Amino acid sequence: MKSLTVTNKNGTIEFYAVKEKNTDSTSSNTEVNSWYIKGVGKKYISTSETSTFVSDFGTINSVREIEGLTLAECGLNKPSVTAKAVLNDGSNYTLTIGDMADSLTGRHYAKLSDSETIFLVESGYVDELANVTALDFDATVSTPAYEAPDGADEYLSDDGTITYFDTLTIKGKNFDDPVVFVSNTEEELSS
Repeated sequence: MKSLTVTNKNGTIEFYAVKEKNTDSTSSNTEVNSWYIKGVGKKYISTSETSTFVSDFGTINSVREIEGLTLAECGLNKPSVTAKAVLNDGSNYTLTIGDMADSLTGRHYAKLSDSETIFLVESGYVDELANVTALDFDATVSTPAYEAPDGADEYLSDDGTITYFDTLTIKGKNFDDPVVFVSNTEEELSS
């Protein structure tokens, strides 16, 4: 597969494959597909997470065909998820996922773009498709430690953790205006 584009209530994410040298010495493959997200810097993506997600797309199986219901009755006229896969040969197909068929099994109505057939799919991966965001694939495991300036010892615990502050200001390219947190000094408002 070349790409997978998922649209859900959280927006659209386009995963794309890049052939890269395999660094796993236990594998005989010299190249692997690493999966990235369009618009997100490669260094911010956990390719093991994206690869698993894209690979799991291929595991969606239909449980059974549904007859006698319209697209609207199945929620397929206003789908909760669309997932378009572009294959290596350039062909593509779109999986459309509609309403939950029954809450007991969690199965959903679904349809492929090249067919009018409505079928049921299991809930597991469908739930992931319905809720996925780019942040689910963030490679950042921690933020750099805060280095307290001289004279700030009163705000730190014995292990150097900030336990108190007067104000905390966050600013950067993602904030039009700085965000300022002010410490609550009113005892009756603290919990």
